[in-house]
Amino acid sequence: MSKNITGALGTKAGTLSRGSHFTDEKTIVNTWQKYLIDPKGLKVFARSEMDQSWQNGYFTINPDLGFYWAALSGINVGLSTYNLNASSMNYVISNASTRETFRMFNRYAQQVYPATAAVGFCVFHEGLNSADKIKFPENIYGPSNQQNISRYKNICNDPKYFNRGARMDDTISVTNGQVYQRQNQTGYIDAGWLIAEGNIERFFTQIKADSTSIGLFRVRGTIDGNSSKYDRFARSFENATGKNTMYFNFDAAVFTNTLPDTLRFKIIWLDKTLGSKWSFKYKSPQGIKDAILVTGVGGNIWKEVNFTITDAIVDKSGILGSDFTLVNNDNLDDIFNSIEVAIKRKSITLPVQFNELLKAYRVTNGINVDWATASEINCDRFEIERSINAIDFIKIAILKVQNNSSNYNTYSILDANPKIGVNYYRIKQVDIDGKYTYSRIVSAKNEYFEIKISPNPVNDRLTIESSKPIEQIEIINAVGQVVKTFSGSNLTLNVQSLAKGSYYLKIYVKDQQVITKQFSKI
Repeated sequence: MSKNITGALGTKAGTLSRGSHFTDEKTIVNTWQKYLIDPKGLKVFARSEMDQSWQNGYFTINPDLGFYWAALSGINVGLSTYNLNASSMNYVISNASTRETFRMFNRYAQQVYPATAAVGFCVFHEGLNSADKIKFPENIYGPSNQQNISRYKNICNDPKYFNRGARMDDTISVTNGQVYQRQNQTGYIDAGWLIAEGNIERFFTQIKADSTSIGLFRVRGTIDGNSSKYDRFARSFENATGKNTMYFNFDAAVFTNTLPDTLRFKIIWLDKTLGSKWSFKYKSPQGIKDAILVTGVGGNIWKEVNFTITDAIVDKSGILGSDFTLVNNDNLDDIFNSIEVAIKRKSITLPVQFNELLKAYRVTNGINVDWATASEINCDRFEIERSINAIDFIKIAILKVQNNSSNYNTYSILDANPKIGVNYYRIKQVDIDGKYTYSRIVSAKNEYFEIKISPNPVNDRLTIESSKPIEQIEIINAVGQVVKTFSGSNLTLNVQSLAKGSYYLKIYVKDQQVITKQFSKI
């Protein structure tokens, strides 16, 4: 492969594509995925291979499931190619389900340019990363180091995860690294060291997955040779805690200078309970629509639902910046493996051509946003929008076009009240007829004052330090509910009555800025 590529960088990530969690996979994902997915002109590739270890240990429990998660792990790392040896290739050829797994890999591995991608997907997954001391505080789960077997056990035995199917089948392999694991691992591990944590996604993303759904492990019980390849991981509604809607959007670059024409969706779900109801919703010119309404017939069987949308508006205007939602229509918690979408676009004529001089930068009295246009045909105005998370934007200013011509024009606005931390900006260009398009997103950091909280994790009293006056403080739980409110004069908060778990502080500063801080109650 590399003989015919000049000026390129290639990586090898063989150990990671083995169908189970492997030590330090998170580091590899964080290091390489950003270059291998949407490389922006870089010549990069990555390869992996399946050696004879596929016939060893845990992989033989259910090879179809193993190859499914091997392919997904490879996609998550950003593999360009996946080499199979003769014995594994023969297995793939002789098993229809596994053949489809590798057709899936071939579809997605080549989709690295969001603006032209023909498909996107989201496969539901939660990995329990034992190195995460915020999610798993040391005073509850034990000291955070790779050799601490009891910490892995404590995480999987926590009712929060044990009741969702989490287990530690092999407590020895997880402490011995990747090479040992692929040769000797005897079972599945759900808590590992620096393992990948969230969904496996490409250009189609679930927003705030852990706050709006729950991860499941061993979905239909103990995995054996008769299990489905979908039984390893899934996500579910949890109506008892208010998690009855999942939110999704496309990567911001997917519809650069194009609009969705036809979107063909495939959802893999577990038809577990007779009469359970769920729907998939989207925004259309007529408002929010149901793309499909599904009623379960029961049987605890994995099923495939296919449907097509031809009038979707994709502008991230929904809750949490969503374009689409999975909605639970009753109190029965439906379970899902994945969502795939085939994308067909239609081109648009842009009345404005944005120049790449678009930028945001800190000045003495705020943040400046500058941009230029190469043409302004039929353009009415520019609306400048700001966000603190690059998802939820608000309008902060409006500028009329200068001369509505094809001449080169420059613009600048001052955001005199930026939020603390990173501020994201985009330009919404609005036509005379009301149609609109967005620029790319730029950012600038505002660090003129600081808020500190301590201790974190906290048991009884939480202290806040701020260089600016605080007007009000709210404590918000993991599902978005305000559970306590304090005045700004009270900077030592009594949190003793709070239940154990993760919370957010919403801190209102006197100049109307809002700062969010996360903490753990132990």
